[in-house]
Amino acid sequence: MKKTHCWEDLMREKYTSEEIEAKRAKARLELLQVDLNELCESAGKTQVDLAELTKT
Repeated sequence: MKKTHCWEDLMREKYTSEEIEAKRAKARLELLQVDLNELCESAGKTQVDLAELTKT
């Protein structure tokens, strides 16, 4: 039977704390982008349209 590992432990073995934080920040940004794209699509608006709406 294979030994299981904690995901965090595997990340720490391979990357520095700074690299891990950079990867997490990139992932958060990608998730926000997906959410924004879904919002635009469901509203039938472009990102520019939504930006204009949020300026008020």
